[in-house]
Amino acid sequence: MTIRSRRNARLTLAFALASIATVSTELTACGDKYIRLAARLGPAYTAQHQATVLIYMPASSVVPAAARKLRLRDSLERAGHRVDAVDRAADLETALRTRPYDMVLADAADAAAIQPKLHAATGRPTLVPVFHNRSRELDAARKQSQCLIASGDRAYHAAAEIDHVMELRRAGRTAP
Repeated sequence: MTIRSRRNARLTLAFALASIATVSTELTACGDKYIRLAARLGPAYTAQHQATVLIYMPASSVVPAAARKLRLRDSLERAGHRVDAVDRAADLETALRTRPYDMVLADAADAAAIQPKLHAATGRPTLVPVFHNRSRELDAARKQSQCLIASGDRAYHAAAEIDHVMELRRAGRTAP
């Protein structure tokens, strides 16, 4: 093999590898394009759609631990969202009656009890369930491409997921 043909072979191989590396597959899971954007930007991620978020975090749920681990309030506020948090059912009802929220983050186990309150609330907020990492329920929700937050995710995933839910709301669709 001559030097020229080796050089051409190397260039061809380099071009093929570069082409493969730059191809991105489009996934249909909830918020994927936002998660890819947030992953590139990290702490500098700024929401494309600012939201008013209420975090419902009673002590008996997985939300307080997930919120601490993900620095949820801080990461959402840095992204540009307005965030409130309550830890009692009475405070949740009061907050939903007095202020319009775009979404409520709550324990997935409490979703059935919270959903009727959201239908009656000002602004009809969307429920975004929070799951404990490595649970059967989390695996099932991910298979259904639901919009969700998991305690094992990275902090920017939560901000990206909120952004995606807002895009769905503005388009008149509900989160899967």
